[in-house]
Amino acid sequence: MIVIELTTNTKITVLMLSLFALRFSHDARSIKDSVSRRFSEQRSLNLQWISLFKKLPIGIVITNKKQEVLHTNQKMQEIIGG
Repeated sequence: MIVIELTTNTKITVLMLSLFALRFSHDARSIKDSVSRRFSEQRSLNLQWISLFKKLPIGIVITNKKQEVLHTNQKMQEIIGG
């Protein structure tokens, strides 16, 4: 077993680093939980949007900025014969 004598300043520095590491770990866990919760909420909203998009009785076309078609719903496909 190795015994190292520490000065008071060194003990305080080690304690402060330990507290910082503990706080950092807690903050990281909190951020991870928050991101996970937001991801889950966003996924739920996306699923609701997809369900609504598919079931609407009107034709919908989603395009990009160049007006290229990205998605159409079933009703739009029926309207344009696709």
